[in-house]
Amino acid sequence: MPLAAPVRATTAFRRSKFIQRVPHERVPDIRSVRLFPWPSLWRHDIVALSGSLTVNDMRAKWLIDANHRLQFFGVLVLYKLFAALPVDTASRFGGWLGRTIGPRMSSHRRALKNLRAVFPDKPDTAISLIASQMWDNAGRVMAEYIHLDTILSDPARVKCIGLEDCAAHMVGKKSGFALTAHYGNWEVTTLAGQQLGMNQVSLYRAAKNPYVDQLIASHRRKTVAGGLLAKADGNMRSMMRLLSQGHTIGMMIDQREDRGLALQFLGRPSNTVHAPALLARRGGLPLFIGRARRTHGAYFELECMPVPLDITTDWEKDVETTTQKLNDILTSWIIETPGQWFWAHRRW
Repeated sequence: MPLAAPVRATTAFRRSKFIQRVPHERVPDIRSVRLFPWPSLWRHDIVALSGSLTVNDMRAKWLIDANHRLQFFGVLVLYKLFAALPVDTASRFGGWLGRTIGPRMSSHRRALKNLRAVFPDKPDTAISLIASQMWDNAGRVMAEYIHLDTILSDPARVKCIGLEDCAAHMVGKKSGFALTAHYGNWEVTTLAGQQLGMNQVSLYRAAKNPYVDQLIASHRRKTVAGGLLAKADGNMRSMMRLLSQGHTIGMMIDQREDRGLALQFLGRPSNTVHAPALLARRGGLPLFIGRARRTHGAYFELECMPVPLDITTDWEKDVETTTQKLNDILTSWIIETPGQWFWAHRRW
């Protein structure tokens, strides 16, 4: 008998020694599962969409969920290991993991392709070295997540530059945009918001694995005064509401935005997010851009600067010009230390 027959009322299934009947309408959404779902791992939670499902659909969704849980378990083991190590040791170990595992990932080919397109005159040895430095930095960032509180609270680890100019730019303003890129340890840039007294909400792109996403987000919330806003929820209306409430919105602006403006980035045309320039131009809000350049190990130079808005009678041109300014600043930083930017994104 084929397995594709729809199951309308309840579905009997077996996992290990447990047999249950689960009504479809009671099957929980994967987002509602607890962060540490060990008691439920073998007893319930087939992830289901609304409507009737075939047995094959149920199996496929259970396999996806099981794969997410296994990935989460691996990340959790690393997470606990990094937490047990001192900051510098964890950072070195994370860098080693990045250099070892990164080049074996499919995204490594994309990183090499992007590097060759931006640096056509560099030999393969130089391209490979930059890619290795990129994976080292990415691994260190991963290891340093658990130690962010320690890093941000130690003045010897983070040297701040330009905060006085940013503070002067904030006079009389309650909200604005704090922008950065996947460069150095981008999580350290939240210190600028803390030092300037910003009530910052960070816009972020959720991880595909919901369990891993919850784990990462739980630590990011500790360093962001106003909390987190998933990109799926971060539309223009949401951002306008947050700005009207006095929040500063923190954003990454170095990833491809399909609905963005086609501007130059690292010498190549690329669709670029323009919402910060648009909303800042509309509301007369301040724009800041910053980076946390890794000087050595888990030590950083945090540079923050205000970006003046172009204000003329042609607001569309103003938005384009301001967004290009932001791209030019990022380009100069990346060209200066290319190994600290994450080249594996689909930027072009």
